[in-house]
Amino acid sequence: MTTREKIAARIKQMRQRAGLSQSQLARQVGVERQQVASWENARNKPNEESLLLLSKVLHTSISFLFGETEDPRPAPEWSSTEGTAAQEAAALLRQALEKLDRG
Repeated sequence: MTTREKIAARIKQMRQRAGLSQSQLARQVGVERQQVASWENARNKPNEESLLLLSKVLHTSISFLFGETEDPRPAPEWSSTEGTAAQEAAALLRQALEKLDRG
């Protein structure tokens, strides 16, 4: 299974777990319903901003969406006052997106 297919399956799994329709999720993430459908069908991949919003709305981590962990719980909150934590989070997200581009 490719990374894109893993993300597709995890978005759908967590959306259904949250009891949201594709339209409801789309509204909360700020995209059209067709965009959510294309993510869930692995036709397209979410961009960086959408991945962040998806993880927040679905109460999970980006690592779970990427299939890197089986634990769907959200990652611990990053301290906004500590620059290194925010920089580390941004670096991890960039690495995950680069992996998605390759997969």
